[in-house]
Amino acid sequence: MCTFCFIPIYYLNGTSRFPLTATLSLRNASLTNTLFVIEIDYFDSACNLLRNHIDRILLLHPMESVEFVVEEKERIGGSGGNFLVRWGVMKKTVSL
Repeated sequence: MCTFCFIPIYYLNGTSRFPLTATLSLRNASLTNTLFVIEIDYFDSACNLLRNHIDRILLLHPMESVEFVVEEKERIGGSGGNFLVRWGVMKKTVSL
């Protein structure tokens, strides 16, 4: 999953920027399955890796959510900053 993070708002015909805080919110909408997140990487507009947001596998239980914040003072991501999230689902198996 790739999500985009547009932090600055442009005004005055695109000549000035108004920085904003951006939030990546991951939500497990399943009522029964646990979601696991392997990586959350943050890239700048030129696709340079800026930060790994987790250093271990993150489990999101049914209906659980977690947030990651990019503060308004951070300018290195640029207008095309984005998150790349690698995730999967742990499904329970049923014996027949």
